Amino acid sequence: MKQYLFLIIIVILITSCTKEKREIIKPLEIPELEHLAIDVAPGQSRPFVYTNKAAAFFYGETGKIRQNGHQGFYVMAQQILDDYLLAVDGHPLERKDADTIRVYPDHLIRIYHDQIQEDLYLLDDLNCLVIELSSPDLHSFDFTPLLPMSLEMDEFESNWHRNDDLLVISPQKNSSLTKHPLSIGFQFDGTAQFNPQAKALPDTLLPANLIGQFRIVKDNCRIFVLAADNEEELKQLADHVMNNVVRLMDEKKKRLVKLLGDCHFETNLPDLNKAFRWAVISMDQLIMRQPGAGKDVVGIFAGLPWFNNYWGRDTFISFPGAVLVRGEYTTAKDILLSFAQFQNENPNDSNYGRIPNQVTTDNIIYNTADGTPWFVRELWEYYQYSGDRSILETLYPVVKRAIEGTLKFHSDKYQFLIHQDAETWMDAQGTEGPWSPRGDRAVEIQALWYEQLLVSSKIAHALGKNADAAKWQQIANELKGNFQNKFWDNGHLALYDHLNADDSPDHKIRPNQIFAITAPTSPLLSPEHEFSVMKEVATLLTYSYGVASLWQHDPDFHPFHILPKYYPKDEAYHNGTVWGWLAGPVNSSLMKYGYQNVANDLLMSESNQILNWGAVGTLSELLNAIPSPGKELPDPSGTVSQAWSLAEFIRNISQDLIGIHPDVPNRKIVISPHLPDNITSLTCCVPVPNSELHLSMQQDDMSLEIILNYMEDAQPWNIEINYLKSPTEKIIFEYAIKPGETRE
Repeated sequence: MKQYLFLIIIVILITSCTKEKREIIKPLEIPELEHLAIDVAPGQSRPFVYTNKAAAFFYGETGKIRQNGHQGFYVMAQQILDDYLLAVDGHPLERKDADTIRVYPDHLIRIYHDQIQEDLYLLDDLNCLVIELSSPDLHSFDFTPLLPMSLEMDEFESNWHRNDDLLVISPQKNSSLTKHPLSIGFQFDGTAQFNPQAKALPDTLLPANLIGQFRIVKDNCRIFVLAADNEEELKQLADHVMNNVVRLMDEKKKRLVKLLGDCHFETNLPDLNKAFRWAVISMDQLIMRQPGAGKDVVGIFAGLPWFNNYWGRDTFISFPGAVLVRGEYTTAKDILLSFAQFQNENPNDSNYGRIPNQVTTDNIIYNTADGTPWFVRELWEYYQYSGDRSILETLYPVVKRAIEGTLKFHSDKYQFLIHQDAETWMDAQGTEGPWSPRGDRAVEIQALWYEQLLVSSKIAHALGKNADAAKWQQIANELKGNFQNKFWDNGHLALYDHLNADDSPDHKIRPNQIFAITAPTSPLLSPEHEFSVMKEVATLLTYSYGVASLWQHDPDFHPFHILPKYYPKDEAYHNGTVWGWLAGPVNSSLMKYGYQNVANDLLMSESNQILNWGAVGTLSELLNAIPSPGKELPDPSGTVSQAWSLAEFIRNISQDLIGIHPDVPNRKIVISPHLPDNITSLTCCVPVPNSELHLSMQQDDMSLEIILNYMEDAQPWNIEINYLKSPTEKIIFEYAIKPGETRE
């Protein structure tokens, strides 16, 4: 832990928004997407994912044809394409033989022999996959789509349209299809010859439906795979993309460049910088507008490929890193309002007041105890970041129902929140019940419930609902006293994982106790107890590459997620596997107590995974707890791109490493930096409403310099800079900053 013995310099430059004043601020560099390319070595393969930020995504392999039944092109949670085969002049283009495979944030490139190039795009907001084929010379390109076996092809009929450039496959009028019977289209920017005779598939491929093969004779061509609700809409979509494809590609690229500029982050560590930018882009790809249960919904896909829907718990754990720290306040508000509309409002239902655990295209499920506390917590954090008081007024009935439902159906004499065995995030179940039963009072559920009560009281107070505020604060106070008495393990100087129905404590060592430090905004434990909790989780459960879900010496510990010869994978799901998102609260705790160099090891491991390991440019849901024989690092598992893994990585950098904590309603920004030794310089953009702040930090063994360039045309900000001299000693600098002033 670094301690600055000689000098701390804080320079704050404040300018108004006049043209003359703007010129003194050095603009932050916005990297072009070309600088973010990730190359995959010839002969190797990594998974990759692109989405259209609405209801479609493509999940594939960079150097192989699909490897499992989950890979392919999806629209509205329905798989419409497994993959496709390409040939040139009758000779197959094998992805494993590509000379160059390069992945960009907006598209993928494969370059084969004779400079034959294949590009793959997914357009924003449109259900359209674009495949470009180009060559210096004229060739015949063969395209063979592989349709999923799940599509009952006898329920569809095929028709060519226009000048033999669009094949539409639509459900028959008397089709029995009920779940999103999409029309599928294949369009070409040139005349295509279609051979409906199915050809034999290579032995290495999984079974697929073959409708035939398309041949296009050109030096450059585009192939469009389309989906729409009906044939007429599909024709309109085909016309739109054919006439505007170049513009649509360029718009997506410009949007991503702006996205990176708005949340600029640059240090002296190139890999960390590149990984952060990829994390931001991959996280943004999971913020979708897929309708859910018959309503328009803005939400966050929990993880691809199989969690291609909205989970309340995952959404609001991801919320700070996904939208708040990036200044995406409109999207943040849309997500809150989208989930609020699904709250259970039936006072006679045991789920009364709950925010749903899952919102799928056709269903709502409430089987979680923590989704609602996370929702309320993030409503308040959104208010802190945005200053949007109107949403507190709009959602106050939701906040009140959430507490009423818990008090009526899910609370005990200690004011604890009670729940079923599988209603926490450790929710895997088998034929005989939950694999990780944690009923009926899990430690993190109590911490979240405590926070829900606290912020609900704050919301009530802000709106003048003083009786509600006092009542909820009193319940929180009772809970806090009982929590310390019932959950503290004096033998291990840590917290029990949960209490059983008979009040006996569970002694398994799990990471969930870390949320007693990080979830509440007001301390639930004493500083000494907090430190002991952090120490136990950091020393017994944290590896250099992540945080395990169970202590390795527990008899139920499973080091590998998938080992079907010995156990079903869900048995290991929460019993040993490393979960990417758990690095978030552990890093927050480590930095809080001055162990930023230890936290940095986790951040750099996550950066390595984003760039070099697992799916390209993103973070997986899981890692095995230990490497397989002969490997240096454990294999990724679970979903290949997981929202809360990415979001916590982003949040750690913003809220913990840089240490940005806005309090917009009070015109205050708290900066609490925790720079590890290997970061000697840092610049970033701090998103706040109607303002522009650029932050710069420089450190060496003797000094820490902080410079804040501030552009504002109205009210002043109060800037508070907290410097952690030691785990028990903090130095605080406070400034009231007005436009036009300079302080040093």
